[in-house]
Amino acid sequence: MNYKSCPLTDRVTFLKTLQGSDLEAICSQMIGFTEYEADWKQAQNTILMCLRDPRPEVSALAVTCLGHIARIHGKIDKEIVKQQLASMHIQNDMQGRIEDVLDDINYFAQ
Repeated sequence: MNYKSCPLTDRVTFLKTLQGSDLEAICSQMIGFTEYEADWKQAQNTILMCLRDPRPEVSALAVTCLGHIARIHGKIDKEIVKQQLASMHIQNDMQGRIEDVLDDINYFAQ
């Protein structure tokens, strides 16, 4: 496994990339956006939108990024996030990821 730093990414750039088909760029920028966006609510709402992406790589990473937002900012709208996660069409391999993120949210977010 090789470590790559994620680029500092603003919302506009990330949303533009999200419209494309380059999954590596989308995922890298999603992490960069999640880590560097100063407004936790803006980050949360943008990533929540990604939960509905039809590409499993994107929606799965969006789940993980919600946990990162809770950890980085110590804040997340628990009720909205939990409702969105509960309403996802869950594949078997996604259930464990969702449970991990819910644990992170409960531990790190106020």
